[in-house]
Amino acid sequence: MLFDVARDPHEVDDLVADGEDLSVAAQGRELLAAWTDEQMARSYSPVDPLKIVLSEGGPYHCRGRLPAYLERLRATGRSAWADVLEQRHPDEL
Repeated sequence: MLFDVARDPHEVDDLVADGEDLSVAAQGRELLAAWTDEQMARSYSPVDPLKIVLSEGGPYHCRGRLPAYLERLRATGRSAWADVLEQRHPDEL
């Protein structure tokens, strides 16, 4: 999605969907890919954490199901994160 916020402040007209400014959108994708590659080169993890979250259903998949998500975190070697979530959301346990 690409918008000209000066002409379209409500972001109604997607320029990419309309076939306009494809080069700008492509340039943006290239910049994002380069930035992601740079971050991953410095990361301790071989997998982009965002891809892990998305593969598990997205960031909101545990709403109302926190105990099951904590169990999954612990089963996949992420107990420290389960502990953090337990401390942050004690009312959801």
